[in-house]
Amino acid sequence: IKSSCEHVIILLDPDAKEYAIKLALELVHFKKVKVVFLPEEKDVNDLGKSETLKLVYNTRYMQYKDLIELKNSLWKEIRVYILH
Repeated sequence: IKSSCEHVIILLDPDAKEYAIKLALELVHFKKVKVVFLPEEKDVNDLGKSETLKLVYNTRYMQYKDLIELKNSLWKEIRVYILH
């Protein structure tokens, strides 16, 4: 938070979506935050540098309400998965 950087890009493996959103929610009041999700069952090494950079470039910076909506949609996915 005290860093002079103004933009934060969070890109974690698909199994860490919850942690990425949590971190973004903590930072969004202080920095411009972008949360990039990789396709399921893929990591940066699978995609390669150019595909990863495309994902980062095509993902927009988020506001607090965007992150809350993302968090809620993630919980809906988890509930549906558990119920089936």
